[in-house]
Amino acid sequence: MQRHGGGGPEAGRKLRVLVVDDSAFMRGIVSRIVDTDPSLVMAGTARDGVDAVQKALDLQPDVITMDVEMPASNGIEATRKIMALRPTPIVMLSSLTRSGSQATVDALSAGAVDFVTKPTGAASRDLLDLQHVVLQKIRAALLTRPRAPAPPPVADDSCGVARPSDEPAWTILIGCSTGGPAALVELFSGLGVLNARIAVVQHMPEGFTRALAARLNRCSAVPVSEAGDGQFLEAGAAYIAPGGRHMRIDRELRALLDDGPPLHGVRPSVDVLFESAAKWAGPRVLGVILTGMGADGARGMAQVKRAGGMTLVEDESTCVVWGMPRAALAMGVVDGRAPITGMAGAIRQVVCCG
Repeated sequence: MQRHGGGGPEAGRKLRVLVVDDSAFMRGIVSRIVDTDPSLVMAGTARDGVDAVQKALDLQPDVITMDVEMPASNGIEATRKIMALRPTPIVMLSSLTRSGSQATVDALSAGAVDFVTKPTGAASRDLLDLQHVVLQKIRAALLTRPRAPAPPPVADDSCGVARPSDEPAWTILIGCSTGGPAALVELFSGLGVLNARIAVVQHMPEGFTRALAARLNRCSAVPVSEAGDGQFLEAGAAYIAPGGRHMRIDRELRALLDDGPPLHGVRPSVDVLFESAAKWAGPRVLGVILTGMGADGARGMAQVKRAGGMTLVEDESTCVVWGMPRAALAMGVVDGRAPITGMAGAIRQVVCCG
């Protein structure tokens, strides 16, 4: 599988990891975790963002673990530069603080593919206890095809806002996972204002979706917020499912949140959102699946389609992980596909001309 602009490693070759952290202690912890996996080998370490960019070019690692908050050049700036110069799978190491959550989301929006939350304070030594999670994230990152986010498109507001006021609004459902934050930034930057309410499920744990909503709100022509339980979903606004909670939409167009069991190992689940809307879906419901690992959303998209709604998926050419869109296509329930650079236009075409 081709990755970060070049061919994949030869069969049997150990995969090389660059560890970036301003703390020598943390560099040692993560390096020891990498050394426990016989399929991985340390390519080297870097002490800050400037060092990380140079070593990403010099050492050409297969994957990078990147601390978010560092002096000289932080993880966001380093991620942005690495994606521009040599796209490489990057897993961020984040703190569970408000500033850490926002910085992590900004790094994901810049092209990082995943993140691991670090224990806080003196408990940092407990990161060794997260060995399984860290290695799982590294292995998953090696299956991705990272890309530098495209420059924000210019939103076209020539349709959707001049419709008669009594025309029913569309309901747009969006689901994504790995690579989703960067894809959502590209999408919302060019979507403009539509006669539609937008509900989004991004696979993300509690504590990070509010930061994601804030990030999208900064680049969107419509307000974006984290959904509240029982909140009415207004046309001309977008709502993000809170991390750790499923989100459904009822017939009265309210967001209903619950702590039900994970589906496909995730909560929130795209299928939960799509299937709830399918119960009342008609020709003015649009289901969209973007980049992501696994098959979450395919079953729900099939139900939206059977109920009379429209469906779109992101094209393989821009997916960081060609999993969720492929699963929906395999079910034969997709009306159209578009690269993320053209997805805003595809959605506008459906909503404005459908």
